[in-house]
Amino acid sequence: MKRKIIILLISCMVALVACSGKASEQATVDNANIDTSLKTVDEEKESSTENATQSVSEDQGLLYESFLRNDAKVHVNSEYDFGDYSFEEVNDQDLTIGEIVNFLMGDATEDDTAWLTYTNYSYIDCGNDGVPELAIVVNPPSDLGGWSKYIIIKDIDGKLQTVYSELAWERGTVNINEYGYISENSTSGAAYHGFKKSFVGSVGKWHYIFSDETTDCIVPGGDLWFKGDSHICPNDIVGEYAFLEFDFNNSIEDFADNVYTYAKWDGDASESWIEGEQIYFYRKLIKDSTQYDDSHPLKTFFDENALHIYTLDEIEQMIVEKEKEEGLTDFIKQGKNVEWLELK
Repeated sequence: MKRKIIILLISCMVALVACSGKASEQATVDNANIDTSLKTVDEEKESSTENATQSVSEDQGLLYESFLRNDAKVHVNSEYDFGDYSFEEVNDQDLTIGEIVNFLMGDATEDDTAWLTYTNYSYIDCGNDGVPELAIVVNPPSDLGGWSKYIIIKDIDGKLQTVYSELAWERGTVNINEYGYISENSTSGAAYHGFKKSFVGSVGKWHYIFSDETTDCIVPGGDLWFKGDSHICPNDIVGEYAFLEFDFNNSIEDFADNVYTYAKWDGDASESWIEGEQIYFYRKLIKDSTQYDDSHPLKTFFDENALHIYTLDEIEQMIVEKEKEEGLTDFIKQGKNVEWLELK
């Protein structure tokens, strides 16, 4: 009798082990099916997203191409239109590329195909979000004054709109990179230069970073302009100094919120030229804190004229903070300059 009980217990244990093994195998199979199902769903979502993005880009590409063929029209928004040859007269109008070129060139042309001759284009990616924008530049004949009009166009909800435009001329350049970063340099004379930095973000909004006006050389006993007035510099200045006036609020005519600095040149122009992107001056400047001591002739001069002077390091920190505030990254700034293509 005892032997039968033992045999019965062993049989039950074997049965339990077998059932447990089958349950484990089934659980493994079920888990594998769940993982495969989830993976399939994720792949379908990813594929759907890629297809949607590709479809949007293709649709936008077709719309841009239609505009470049002089078929589709762009809605002109003059809010962020700068320089001469303004779009103010045609603000809120829908124009073809041919109409834009003829408007800018005025009576200088009655040729309906002038846009083919005087316009170049490039596709860019403002904000590096994978969605394309169209940049065009109108380059009329040199006998019209040697200017060029740069325009960035974005497809917003299936409608083309101008989101930025600026004029370049023989003494002022406009550089746009592949991600919508814009760098402008200009000169109004041998000793006066200007710089301006901005960018167009992924949603088509123009962001102003700063602009600055520079006097290349502070001349002992010469005049220096700041806050709208001329001031006579001290005669005991030793060395060559630059004077810089910064505007971080895009309020060019309002001197109240501008900030100022000066700094000594670092070598001559040929030795200190910075290749490529010029940040706020075209020469290297010395960052020596002693040049801002109260005993320095220039610092004394500006103190006497109630002009607060910031150091170069403080100015550069302001630039960093403004870029951060506006969402500008080093990656965007370091994009390649666009390659302009001819219309055919």
